[in-house]
Amino acid sequence: MDGVRRKIAFGARGAGGEGALRREAEAWATVFRRVIAGMVGIDLTVDGAAPRPLRITELAEALPDLCLLVRLDGPATGLLALGPDLLAAILETRTLGRPAARPAPDRRATRTDAALVADLVDAALAGLDAARPDPLTGLQPGLRFGAQIADARQAALLFEEEDDSLRLLSLTATLADGQRGGAVRLILPLPARSADRRAEAAAAQLFADDLAEQVAAAPAVLDAVLARITLPLSEVLAIAPGDWLRLGTAALNRIDLQGLDGVRRFGARLGQNRGMRAARLTEVEAAAGRSSAPRVGAAPAPAEAALRPTGT
Repeated sequence: MDGVRRKIAFGARGAGGEGALRREAEAWATVFRRVIAGMVGIDLTVDGAAPRPLRITELAEALPDLCLLVRLDGPATGLLALGPDLLAAILETRTLGRPAARPAPDRRATRTDAALVADLVDAALAGLDAARPDPLTGLQPGLRFGAQIADARQAALLFEEEDDSLRLLSLTATLADGQRGGAVRLILPLPARSADRRAEAAAAQLFADDLAEQVAAAPAVLDAVLARITLPLSEVLAIAPGDWLRLGTAALNRIDLQGLDGVRRFGARLGQNRGMRAARLTEVEAAAGRSSAPRVGAAPAPAEAALRPTGT
């Protein structure tokens, strides 16, 4: 059943979807050849294979050995692979003026190599956006050079595990002398999967925006607590106007801002803002223990340790 679903998805939406994908592969071959000729000065003979579905487990087998792997970023994630000899011929021409007569020694591509072909990748993808025959069969325009990928294993991590299948556009590019060239692999998510993912992402973003709007409008109460004291109930009942309460270590520069749950959230100091009493946040660490003198009496406490209660 999964195999049938992959074939249906690969057929794209509506009649003629497979033909449109084939025309897209032909457009990719034409655009790639023109970009290399115009920006590098190399005439290529490009042979393209029909697009085919590609499972993630088959990704490593589809990539040339020692190829340059480039992550493509945009509305979705894609992958571009350039064979090592084709890459070497392009770099030789851009740096030395012409490709060497013999294939370059095998070596792994570097970040410098990737940077030197980034403009070519972007130009080819932009050309494919403009030449794509049927927008419903492909990704939204905007897929561009992202970053170099180390190897096929890391490349497989670009795609979600539930991506049962990708689509592969394969090219074989050969220089005019026929002695040098290499493979070009463009790997993209299936159109149906890409469209579904965009719709899911849009719905998730809408939900997040609505939730944020609701939460941001909800009131939140913070209590500025100068000190807390504990008294026997008998003494509380005996409190009368004019009595003083000792606040222990209370200080105007040591105020706790607490939520309705009584948990301290911030430290603050008392001040003013535009003529109104205000608390300036100073730190978010746990509150230091505050001593209290839970006694009440008629004699006033020392000035530095006593305040008339005006609320918390």
